[in-house]
Amino acid sequence: MKKKTLSILFALVLVLSFSMIPAMPAMANDIQSSTMIFEGTLTDNGDGTYSGVIPMVDESVGPIGDGAAGYDIYAEDGASAWFGNDPGTGPVWTEQPISNHDAWPTWPTDTPDWYQYSLNFTVEDGLQKWAVRNHPGATAEHPWYQTGYEKIAKGVPMSGTMDWVGMYAAETDVGAYLPGTGTPEIPDGAANYGGGPMCWDMDWSWGSEVVPLQYPGFSVKVIPLGNSEYRVILTPALPSYGFVTGGGWIDSPPGAYMPDPVGTIVVTPSNVGVDWFTNDTRYEGYAAFVDGPGNPPLCSGSLEMGTKSGQDKAQLFNYDYIGTLLADIDSITYATYRHSTSTNPPAQYPSINIEVDYVGDGSSYTTLVWEPIYAYGQSNLALDTWQSWDTMAPSQTGFQGGWWSTKNIPGVCASNCFVDWNTIVTKNPNAKIKYGFGVNVGSGWAGVFTGAVDALSLTVGGDTTTYDFEAVAPPTGKATFGFVSKYKKGASLPDGQTQFVFRTADLNFHSDSYEWLIIAGENARFKGAGTVNGEGGYQFMLWAGDEEPDTFRIKIWTEENNVETVIYDNGMNQLIAGGNIVVHKK
Repeated sequence: MKKKTLSILFALVLVLSFSMIPAMPAMANDIQSSTMIFEGTLTDNGDGTYSGVIPMVDESVGPIGDGAAGYDIYAEDGASAWFGNDPGTGPVWTEQPISNHDAWPTWPTDTPDWYQYSLNFTVEDGLQKWAVRNHPGATAEHPWYQTGYEKIAKGVPMSGTMDWVGMYAAETDVGAYLPGTGTPEIPDGAANYGGGPMCWDMDWSWGSEVVPLQYPGFSVKVIPLGNSEYRVILTPALPSYGFVTGGGWIDSPPGAYMPDPVGTIVVTPSNVGVDWFTNDTRYEGYAAFVDGPGNPPLCSGSLEMGTKSGQDKAQLFNYDYIGTLLADIDSITYATYRHSTSTNPPAQYPSINIEVDYVGDGSSYTTLVWEPIYAYGQSNLALDTWQSWDTMAPSQTGFQGGWWSTKNIPGVCASNCFVDWNTIVTKNPNAKIKYGFGVNVGSGWAGVFTGAVDALSLTVGGDTTTYDFEAVAPPTGKATFGFVSKYKKGASLPDGQTQFVFRTADLNFHSDSYEWLIIAGENARFKGAGTVNGEGGYQFMLWAGDEEPDTFRIKIWTEENNVETVIYDNGMNQLIAGGNIVVHKK
């Protein structure tokens, strides 16, 4: 990152474009000028990893390095860098062709402000992580670490996974502000312009930068200086280690296959009597887990609910929310389906029921009911199709809302006063869930009703739990894998193939490309993209352990607007049930 005092020049470059800047002699960036040197105290964790933060050195005053302060970005020759800012009318992006590995041809040194940079070592999930971090506000006279002038780290333009065996630091992560330290001028700007692995990329407070790197990482040299002091040298380079191969199968554990979004709990017949109950189901009323009807909002199944006469009632309640204050409930949503074969009054649809202590001291009881008819009106109720309802949305009828109470409570008369959620909470500030929460249909409606419920969702204190009703439990069973990942000579990206097949779930993943490969001792990890059942847009990461016995993990997901939706993750370095994994050192 350039010094803050240089941001005005940077903005002018963006507005005027690079073509209007007077020509200057092209100065190639080389490996020596792009080498980063750091010195400081590190803690040896005793397990082959290190922790600590060490500052970059000023190579212009010492006997080490190339004699120039700062360092150059060894950019991908022939590619393009992108620089963006927002002058107030929206993002403006400028493309800079990269020649002689230099994305900043007008700067003698791309990043002269050595006094703002550090190298941070951490351990995440047993892996050594590294990060080049920026400490804005520091100066050459007062570097970020000087006592009395300390500056916190905010930006992380390069980071990834460190392999101490192969002495290689792979650049695998997306540049980002550290949590709570800054607001980018262009949110997600770098990510949308090609940022990510093998990039110097960052959304700064004054603009965004995306510079693709020539190599996927850096060779690492560590020189002990005594008293836990180390000199760490990072030099742009290709990895020099071997490759990983594997083939076999695992017993896919429950919950590994996740066709539903994160935060979704699958409810099946096996849950009834355990954490879901049908206590108040009466006469010929019934609740059954079925496939369909049609295309339910989540996966392939739903909870069918039916009554055959006015005395019948069907119900499914959960009791996990006892004691929850109504004031802490942010949202309640669900989806319903009414079959056209139903003969009861067309206003009847499955309702939300909550058993409540409205006083809040355990002395009171009522059931709060929400029905679509009172909030959305008959004209918005459809047959033979799934409809989603927000119980806290503004009413579309002459009623204040769709909630009513089975008893008189403050602000709501019994049975015939239809109000919104805010009225209930305002008039009953200490009200809390006393017993059950769930879905209900009947009683008192003559005729036959057949319908279904799915995607029941409750948000409390910002945390959302969604219940997916399914006829069968999430699939488990045998899942097969086969893979090879390696760097070909002179290549900056690994090559190979990965296939993962979980037939019980009808999941067939095949890789299209790889982004990076890390080998650390007996373990390997690589990331790429591929297809599921022939459809693209999926990313994956695979962990492989050449141990006794071998271990395997694969995570498959989609990503949109930097939000992951996981499709499959066996969630651990799982012992394989058969086959073999080999990490080839050379």
